[in-house]
Amino acid sequence: MFRFLRRRIYTSLIPLFVVLLGVFFLARLTGDPTSLYLPESATQAQREAFRATNGFDQPVLTQLLDYFKGVV
Repeated sequence: MFRFLRRRIYTSLIPLFVVLLGVFFLARLTGDPTSLYLPESATQAQREAFRATNGFDQPVLTQLLDYFKGVV
């Protein structure tokens, strides 16, 4: 029974990883994520502060690792 459960958990990790990658990159296909969260009337200083606070000013790989850490 334990062997069956372990195998099922391991085989479900791959689709879960693919789905998480898809969600991460689909959210970034629209361009700058700050444009999705902030109104058009936001100033450049507000946009920069939002990017720094939420880590959008980091490289994509760093953002991806932070995203996975948040999921776990």
